[in-house]
Amino acid sequence: MKIVCDDKIPFLRGVFEPYAEVVYLPGAAIGPADVRDADALVVRTRTRCDRTLLEGSSVRAIASATIGYDHIDTAFCSSHGIAWANAPGCNSGSVAQWVEAVLLALASMNGLSLGSLTLGIVGVGHVGAKVFKVATALGLRTLLCDPPRAALEGPSGFVFIYLLVKYNDGNIKKEENGKFKVSDTMIPQCEFPDQPRYREEWYKMIVDDCGKNIEAK
Repeated sequence: MKIVCDDKIPFLRGVFEPYAEVVYLPGAAIGPADVRDADALVVRTRTRCDRTLLEGSSVRAIASATIGYDHIDTAFCSSHGIAWANAPGCNSGSVAQWVEAVLLALASMNGLSLGSLTLGIVGVGHVGAKVFKVATALGLRTLLCDPPRAALEGPSGFVFIYLLVKYNDGNIKKEENGKFKVSDTMIPQCEFPDQPRYREEWYKMIVDDCGKNIEAK
């Protein structure tokens, strides 16, 4: 068995070596000649896995160490017996830790009480759900905006995005001393659906929400 891997994926070296011949290459440089006799690929978004790369090859499996899979021609893979998998939420823990660190630093540097602040989270999926968990543990009030989830689960527990903008407007200001003055609401985390078919629906919902608010005024 031969596996061609993106050489920038961390902690990968040594994992497959006991079972297969492993070739490491820069993701953007992986070409048809490199995969012609390969059985599997381990890639990131830098490797476009489409007809140009795969046709005539012996590849039967593609593993992408990424959340999205826009770089994989799934239709071509399905019609040619090539299995594929992505890794949704693979970076969610790291993002939640980063947000936690930023919140703690902001509170320490500006003399703020996290319990008096509100965190708006746009998109409560793999990443947003973990940010919500961190915010709750730190004692922040949270406002959740996720139109696709609200459409599926009902509006209870979610707010329109224009409300987040309204509540946040003017509440974060940089003073002359370089510090940030935060009076009520922060929105340091935004997560948007990463696939085109969801992205269009997402933006339409946002526009509809804002339009309803403007008409109401």
